[in-house]
Amino acid sequence: MDDQHVDATLPYVTPHVRAMIQVQRLTGMRPDDVVSMRPCDIDQSGEVWIYERRDHKNRWRGHRRLIPIGPKAQAVLKPFMGRDPEAYLFSPKESEAWRLEHRPAYFNKDRKTKVYPCELRARAAKKEARKRRKPKRQKRDRYDTASYRGAIEYGFAKAKKAGVEIPHWHPNQLRHTRGTEVRRDHGVEAAQVVLGHARADVTQVYAEKNLRMAIEIARQSG
Repeated sequence: MDDQHVDATLPYVTPHVRAMIQVQRLTGMRPDDVVSMRPCDIDQSGEVWIYERRDHKNRWRGHRRLIPIGPKAQAVLKPFMGRDPEAYLFSPKESEAWRLEHRPAYFNKDRKTKVYPCELRARAAKKEARKRRKPKRQKRDRYDTASYRGAIEYGFAKAKKAGVEIPHWHPNQLRHTRGTEVRRDHGVEAAQVVLGHARADVTQVYAEKNLRMAIEIARQSG
């Protein structure tokens, strides 16, 4: 995946989706990890923050998924941290509210004739008919992997309307790109540690040595 395609997408998504994309690209975390972030799950006591999901699927086996968050990713997250510690950082409700607030007012600059009241009534009737035909689904308090990907695809569609063609990509490619980058710069073991891949010869995904390595990589580049 080309980072240029990711960068081209960012102006066409809301700040919430933009932040998820940037954090995932900088850390290599899974899409399910980024949509599940809450302030209470992030230890901010050190120079490098540590994110640990409490509902990690292998936690019952004694496995811990610890994700270091370096200075660049911290800067992206900070605007979203001042909320209830149990609340999700990235809310579709907040994202939709931002989109509606910043939606440009409709106008037809090429129109020469007057807009008559009957036309305004017809527009209102059409709008009401659409509402009855398809009730609007309420936005949730958190994204899941499907709605996160859908929000990115909405960005592609918005870009296309603006005359910008962006080759489609998906969130898992952000993780793969980060893994490739770490492998190139720090080696295979480092990539395995950063991405949290379990190995057959260890019982803990993050042994102390591995966590130190991941923190150092995050400090340098994430």
